[in-house]
Amino acid sequence: MKPLLITILFFICLYGISQNIVPNGSFEEYYQCPNNLSQFNGYVKYWADANPSTPDYFNSCSSFNLSSIPWNGVGYQYPRTGNAYAGLAVFADYSSLGREYITIKLDSILKPAKTYCVNFYVSLSTRDSTSQYYGAMYAIDCIGAYISDTSVNLSSDSIIQVIPQIKSPTGHFLLDTLNWMLISGTYTATGGEQYLTIGNFNTNTNYIHISNSYTHEAYYYVDDVSVYPCNATIYAANAGANIAICKGDSAQIGSAPHAQYLYSWQPVAGLSDTSIANPKASPAVTTTYYLHQKDFKFDETIDSVMVTVNPIPAVTASAAPANICSDSSSTLTAAGTANAYSWSNGSTGNQITVSPVTTTAYTVTGTGNYGCTNTFSLTITVKSCEDTTGTMFNVYPTLATDLFYLKYSNIEINNTHFELIDVCGRKVEDVLIENATGKKTMTTATIASGIYIYRLVSNSKTLYTGKILVVKLK
Repeated sequence: MKPLLITILFFICLYGISQNIVPNGSFEEYYQCPNNLSQFNGYVKYWADANPSTPDYFNSCSSFNLSSIPWNGVGYQYPRTGNAYAGLAVFADYSSLGREYITIKLDSILKPAKTYCVNFYVSLSTRDSTSQYYGAMYAIDCIGAYISDTSVNLSSDSIIQVIPQIKSPTGHFLLDTLNWMLISGTYTATGGEQYLTIGNFNTNTNYIHISNSYTHEAYYYVDDVSVYPCNATIYAANAGANIAICKGDSAQIGSAPHAQYLYSWQPVAGLSDTSIANPKASPAVTTTYYLHQKDFKFDETIDSVMVTVNPIPAVTASAAPANICSDSSSTLTAAGTANAYSWSNGSTGNQITVSPVTTTAYTVTGTGNYGCTNTFSLTITVKSCEDTTGTMFNVYPTLATDLFYLKYSNIEINNTHFELIDVCGRKVEDVLIENATGKKTMTTATIASGIYIYRLVSNSKTLYTGKILVVKLK
């Protein structure tokens, strides 16, 4: 049990305790997508109708015009949150009993003497200007919410004759077809209440005529239902502090998530996830991101954060030569706009000398302004002086006493010389190579003992280079 308890406590600390005790308060979750009117009961998760009447469910998932959004079988409206909402006929002139209600069991039982805030939003269905078959004919002033300890479930289409604890103000007709209208209030619980029912509970309804729609009804959309402790902590959107990154890097923006909060980021370019509280941002250019956050009662706050993208330095490198024989060296030179360079072998500076014994890749890292870095890699190919084209140049033995030999084939002949350089940089031998293939015998008679660099040079271009040790025995 201890691991389970630790896990539960972790998630409570991480996300907090749920505040809104109305499950699926914005009608986003469904058992099945609607494809007609009168499809609420058995379609919307956790919700039900409170009598045999037929409230409606509208969702963007529907491919049928009657049950889709924003246009549908009774009017036009976008959801206040998400992709769905409910719809109720709350008054009809053809029947004194024609009322639709929706009801739900709360996630937790209300505590005695505790004050709860109750909110929900309604919008009067609007008439299509090209047809009289859509929209409400009437508007009313008495939509409310009833909180009870037992479920409300009438067997007939009768008016539910209770007094709702939360209702719209008398005489204030709910006329807005463009925006969502808030109906709210507070309720101090007696204890044990766990059901919420929404509709028109008035026997005598105040109504006004608003259009010549053939519906002969007052019809309202419903969205964003919440019941929560009035002392609950509410967090505003927090997009985080402005931050700077190097081009190609990423940084986390936003803040810790909260339970039952909804997050949406704009623009979407460069974000790892646009629907979480703290995505990673990796924009290509400096970008201001806007966080639209809806809290547990579906109220929106907005915050922004600027992610400044600093440039990375240009970095390139070259090797002279890039192909070497064993026991020889190459000079690596870095160039670009960086202020400092470091190499993968631990060396620093824009130019270094390397003597690998096998083919080796080197990476140089250049550091520029703002600490931004860039890299460039190159490879020094080490050969036994014989490449895949058949070109060969060998000096042997590399430990010479009195004689050593030059053996070559298919080499470039263009003012080609064999040169021997001592440690002081003086040229002690300079032999013209006249044939592309051949062998020459070299003597150490005029050469002092020591380490020498040899080069095969063609028209001032070094073809091969290496080292030879001369040890004279006399």
